[in-house]
Amino acid sequence: MQKGQDIAVRFNGLFLVHHNLPGSDVKAHSHPEHHLIIPLQGEVTIELEGRRLTCGPGRMIYVSPNTSHIFKSAREKGERLICMIDPIAWKKAEGERFDSVVLPASQLCKEILVYLLVNPKTKNVNALIDTFVRTCLELLEVTHSNSELSLDHIDANLSRPELRKAMSLAREHFSEDFTVAELARRSGLSVRNLSRLFQQELGMSPKHLLMRLRIDRAKELLLAGEMTITETAFEVGYQSLSQFISAFRQLTGQIPSEFASSQNVGRKGL
Repeated sequence: MQKGQDIAVRFNGLFLVHHNLPGSDVKAHSHPEHHLIIPLQGEVTIELEGRRLTCGPGRMIYVSPNTSHIFKSAREKGERLICMIDPIAWKKAEGERFDSVVLPASQLCKEILVYLLVNPKTKNVNALIDTFVRTCLELLEVTHSNSELSLDHIDANLSRPELRKAMSLAREHFSEDFTVAELARRSGLSVRNLSRLFQQELGMSPKHLLMRLRIDRAKELLLAGEMTITETAFEVGYQSLSQFISAFRQLTGQIPSEFASSQNVGRKGL
């Protein structure tokens, strides 16, 4: 499909679009449907109130109904699948409401959506849509039940405005030379109180949070396969490759090259 073209089909319970439009920006909006975005080329970013979800190929973004968000896509590449799932179809599959989150990409989901695009009059459409929705629900349940998989829903556990501000600042500045002292100062807390409250409410230190944010972002970049490991290290805020590799191994149990290989990502070298 050429750049700038869309292919869209509508089914009972599902609206599906294949975009090939780099550099697309959509202002804040919301919709009653469950929203799933699967990048095929290039990155996409969803900006929510106080946080940002970014992913490339190998990941996908779920946006919950009636959630105001801004959509942005990479300038160079912008091919993706976007689907809107009707609340009735979601409820039929016994789906609950989940927070917006980045999910691992599902090959089954992609194959079903591509098949529906190419064969919109298939007799199996209802069964395919039901399988698609149930697969999405399984991914959401696993992701939200395991805090180590994602930090995207952690804000809901924060009881104090200072901590919510600290989390917002950490998400916005983690790739910069942003220290725990600066995070505390801008959140209106002392370093000691910030560390104490983080341990009480999140079970981790501010330093560990910054590392988690950096490594989560690094995994997305490695999955996209468009940067070398060294470029990824500097992109997420590390000043040396060895420091990045050490932090990556600490959180994932793998070095970056092993992680990329295990995900079958065609990647650049160091």
